[in-house]
Amino acid sequence: MALKATYALLDYGRQSALWQVEGYGAKERERNRLGDRDELPENYSEKVSYALYAGGPKDIAPADSETISTSVRRAHSIIWAGGKRDPLSAFDEWSKLMFAKVRDERYTPTGAPRGFQVGVGEPDSAVATRVHGLFAAAKAQDDALFPADERIELPDNKIAQVVRAIEGISFMHTDSDVIGTAFEDFFGSVFRGGLGQYFTMRPVARFVVAMLGPKATDFVLDPTCGSGGFLLETLLQVWNEADAAYAGQGEIDRVKGDFALKNVFGIEIHPTLARICKISLLLHHDGHTNIEADKSCLSGNLENPRLRKNSVFDIVVGNPPFGTKIERGDDDQLDGTSLDAFVVGRGRNAVQSEQVILERSVGWLKPGGLLGMVIPDGVLNNAGPQSNCPAVRDWLFRNGRILAVVSLPDFAFRRSGASNKTSVLVFGKYAPDEAVRLANALEAPGVDMPEALTDAGLDYEIFFAEASHIGYTPSGRPDPRNDLYTAAGSGLVAEDQAGSILGAWERWSGGGWSMTPGASRSRRPRSGRATRATA
Repeated sequence: MALKATYALLDYGRQSALWQVEGYGAKERERNRLGDRDELPENYSEKVSYALYAGGPKDIAPADSETISTSVRRAHSIIWAGGKRDPLSAFDEWSKLMFAKVRDERYTPTGAPRGFQVGVGEPDSAVATRVHGLFAAAKAQDDALFPADERIELPDNKIAQVVRAIEGISFMHTDSDVIGTAFEDFFGSVFRGGLGQYFTMRPVARFVVAMLGPKATDFVLDPTCGSGGFLLETLLQVWNEADAAYAGQGEIDRVKGDFALKNVFGIEIHPTLARICKISLLLHHDGHTNIEADKSCLSGNLENPRLRKNSVFDIVVGNPPFGTKIERGDDDQLDGTSLDAFVVGRGRNAVQSEQVILERSVGWLKPGGLLGMVIPDGVLNNAGPQSNCPAVRDWLFRNGRILAVVSLPDFAFRRSGASNKTSVLVFGKYAPDEAVRLANALEAPGVDMPEALTDAGLDYEIFFAEASHIGYTPSGRPDPRNDLYTAAGSGLVAEDQAGSILGAWERWSGGGWSMTPGASRSRRPRSGRATRATA
């Protein structure tokens, strides 16, 4: 009592006794007896109370996109500390804390206090110790995101501040599309300029994926996945399609879960960004296990067994980096291979990155598989042989069909600091017999590519479209005008696409892709003539 302590502990070997002395007389020993040493609160002199209990009336809860976006911004700002840490490093630390929070959301028993919260009267050191423990437990169970020796590199007060900012949100029970909207808003504001290479605005990613029409049975790869926008959109569209295709069936969650865990793949050379991609996928209810980190898609030393093979993916999608060169002997990018391993790089000292990535991506496609990528217009129209673009186009024609080209406005990537004029390319890989027929036709003296295609029975037409409005303004603000597709109320692609480029593509192609063993997965125009849809 003289020391004004809250508790008194008598500890003698195997036995102990604990009393609450605060609020009781100096000689009281019975009514204030709490038990033994195990009843002592972790913080000794302060009794901590918690607000959030798993399964209780005041447990964590889903949130709307605005709330999540605000909370994520606040958390990132706390870590970023006005520029003390660069945005990527700050977001990496945020990802570690989110990994700990997901662990807490999934594994806190009913009735137990949430570990990822700040109790009333709880010191920052106690909160940080608990969060470090959650992070360590999460790493031990799932080693796909962080190496075993990775630690949260933040002081205790920062950890506690971030916990306060997001403790009440249940990310695992928030709708995936709501999380996607919040992340798009966040990424768009943080990743600008040099960091913008990692971010593709969501309307573009959504449109490209919708043109390809992925199914729950498809294997999908983004070879330069960045922050994971195309893979996230693939998950959302496949899950939406599964909800309709398997409505009323008990195995629908298994179908959706299997697709996320087994069929979605990505490669990202930037290790921090790869972790950000993984945590984003995890927050979208998984899909993070097959992201190859710290490797270029051109590497000859990829670790994932599927990525070491050719002709194994139904769909390859993405927005590869362009405007940079892959030079002969570049160990970071080529890593175990060489430019001469690629037809478009053979005999050259340097090749534009998008050219060799295109070839690598087509190599991963199954016969009849589809590629959907954003590429600079130079690949499609630059006639100068020094640019290597004519050789790239010749290689594409030899290996499959250029099915569609959709021109994007020049501001499509301005918010990210890029001014390149770009288009969406949709490409379908030939079946083996088709490639052989074309190769044989090209051996005839004096035959050019159009003649060879006709002689091989492979002449076809290409869908062209031009978009003026793409769902956001040049500054990146949302724009209700969108020539690419019509959005549903949920933000996903609407069933009725009349008046949009996506709708024109569906009509032109005959309403869908069909795939039979050994056959090319290709859409045939109903009209028998090419259609140019200009919006």
